[in-house]
Amino acid sequence: MKVPISSIKIKKRIRKDNGDIATLAASMHRYGQLHPLIITKRFVLVSGYRRLLAAQSLGWETIEAVIIDKTSKLELYELELDENLYRKALTEDELTDAFVHLDKLRNPSWLKKLWNKIVSFFSNLFKKR
Repeated sequence: MKVPISSIKIKKRIRKDNGDIATLAASMHRYGQLHPLIITKRFVLVSGYRRLLAAQSLGWETIEAVIIDKTSKLELYELELDENLYRKALTEDELTDAFVHLDKLRNPSWLKKLWNKIVSFFSNLFKKR
């Protein structure tokens, strides 16, 4: 559900280094918000602080959030910790493979370009009928 950013309350956070918010904001501007924030019924932020900062920097007035029923400080702290702790970064090999593949998609060979034009031509031809 969409909630007004101004209504979200921020308590003490585990994360001290927010990292590169500008890059996250650029991603959110380009692709939208991929993951919702998690907030309590009283609109206290549980997870998604960096996404919230990025949305604010973009001038968004609302943001997608999931409201949870957890109320104990222990459960809320565990949720925040879990979201930040159990992420697995890509390995160097995975990153290299991903960027090579991305480069091929962005810069296809002349044969691939020709094939794509043929497929597009026939697709458009049959759509018009």
